Amino acid sequence: LVPLLKTFVSHYAEFPAIFGWDIMNEPELVTEVDASQVRSFVQAMAAALHEVDAQPVTVGSWRCDRVADWTGLGLDFYQMHHYDDMNELCPIDVPAASYGLDAPLLIGEMQPTDVTAKLGALEAQGYAGALFWSLNADYSFRDVAAEYADYFGCQSGEGEGEGEGEGEGEGEGEGDPCESPWHSADQDRDNQIGLTELLRLIQFFNSGGFGCQAGTEDGYCPGLP
Repeated sequence: LVPLLKTFVSHYAEFPAIFGWDIMNEPELVTEVDASQVRSFVQAMAAALHEVDAQPVTVGSWRCDRVADWTGLGLDFYQMHHYDDMNELCPIDVPAASYGLDAPLLIGEMQPTDVTAKLGALEAQGYAGALFWSLNADYSFRDVAAEYADYFGCQSGEGEGEGEGEGEGEGEGEGDPCESPWHSADQDRDNQIGLTELLRLIQFFNSGGFGCQAGTEDGYCPGLP
């Protein structure tokens, strides 16, 4: 498995959209093999990915009391997951340094509630960041996306000017990067990058470039002109 994954990752080792590689999600919950075998696999994968100069490698640890299990295996940063029902066991107002790790610590899964308070606490305690996400319908990151953007000083794209066509044409690319409420990849201007729009970008990437072409869905065609 290690050689196979090494070959796969090497193909994307310089792909700018990939921040890092999560070797295994919540490996503490593996039951088919023992913990020493899982550690050996993680260590072998980390070494293999470093050989191909891939992006940073990590492991998505289940929770705070297990994150230190993965030290000494060559990881570039650590992750632990945090949900609101873990607050008693894993409070976020404790220093990241208290876990005794040898690399930065990131909250790799976090329930999207009280976003501003959580980000402020984590930043104050020295965490590398937090990745909010939602799997179930009972909470959604979309509901707090504007709050998340505001924390980092970026406009969310909602409010005045939406749907009115402001910011098109002249001056494009100048001044505030958030001046237009729509990202250039958001063709239907719904403030979401849909699957079709994402696949179009991947098509341009795989073809090595793009050029203008009248009559296409977005006015461009794959391949350099």
